[in-house]
Amino acid sequence: MNFLSVYFKRKQQMQGDRLKERTKGILNSFLIATLAIAGVILLVYFTKGRTAVEEGYRSPTYFAMDTTLEITIKELPEETSKDISRRAYLRVKQLERKTSRFLAESEVSAINQNAGKSPVKVSPETFKMLEDSLRLSELTGGAFDITVAPLMELYGFYSHDYKVPTQQEIEKTKNLIGWNFIKLEKETRKVMLAKPGVQIDLGGVAKGYAVQELIGLLKSWGVKSGLVNFGGTIGVLSLNPKTPSWTIGIRHPRGKPGEIAGTLSMKYGFISSSGDYERYFIHNKTRYFHILDPHTGRCPEGVISASVVGPDGTVADALSTAIVVLGRAKGTQLLSKIPKYEAVVIEKDRKISYTDGMKKKFTLEIGERLK
Repeated sequence: MNFLSVYFKRKQQMQGDRLKERTKGILNSFLIATLAIAGVILLVYFTKGRTAVEEGYRSPTYFAMDTTLEITIKELPEETSKDISRRAYLRVKQLERKTSRFLAESEVSAINQNAGKSPVKVSPETFKMLEDSLRLSELTGGAFDITVAPLMELYGFYSHDYKVPTQQEIEKTKNLIGWNFIKLEKETRKVMLAKPGVQIDLGGVAKGYAVQELIGLLKSWGVKSGLVNFGGTIGVLSLNPKTPSWTIGIRHPRGKPGEIAGTLSMKYGFISSSGDYERYFIHNKTRYFHILDPHTGRCPEGVISASVVGPDGTVADALSTAIVVLGRAKGTQLLSKIPKYEAVVIEKDRKISYTDGMKKKFTLEIGERLK
């Protein structure tokens, strides 16, 4: 089986260089295990017999929402595919301008700046992401929570000036965490954060939402076989019965770049992976990573990688994060109550577990334990 790894292009390398410069001052006390930004690629994809480039058009590696975006289209002329991929990229940039907390003019920035002061009217897309986020917070018992931003800031995951906060600092910051602080007014599409200092970060759903929308757009634009890989959140479309399934590689969370733990094949749907290997630093031999438990204010322990497959990209994106927070037992128990979603979970001891329907619904090539 030939495979084409998804990898960082020059633009990311340049960002990595800049981040290294910013972290030089703390290298004496912190070993920065990875300086990759939010878009560490969690998954690679495969095709059987020939590479994806030989079988169809593969876009340049675009850059959006602090990560990479690649689009593969089969069975259409190259110029048509190029035009479609460019249009898809422009749509993602539109979403980024509305939802990025790092852009001063974004709707999310306006919401954060007006916390405890006044409501902000937002676009239908932003409002939908917020609605979905609150629904998913309730569904996961708060394991997924977009108000975790102040904790992310406390650990230095935004500035890259990493530190391990004191328990006192964590407890103080936890007073700003809680999805119940978000107030939505559906009729006017207005959003209000009920307490000064509360902040939201849509990073946990924005990629999934974007991939979901792009797959829908590809389909409406006449694509019958396509794949969208957005920073490791992947959507696939294969409407032609004669076209082989897309085979997705699940990254080895302790392996070298490009090394996989196993694969699964699918014709339509979405898969998102979360883990402790995306953005992290190591201090005193302890790994601190960008997924934080909103209840404790600390990094969860136990699960090092969770990959969720299902019919909705936003939901898969959020659930993969929630499973890391909840742990294998509670996480897989949660999924048992949500129809059409399955997961592969890798724990700290390298044991691999599955939800009940995973092997029944998908073709898997993965063992019971990582080497």
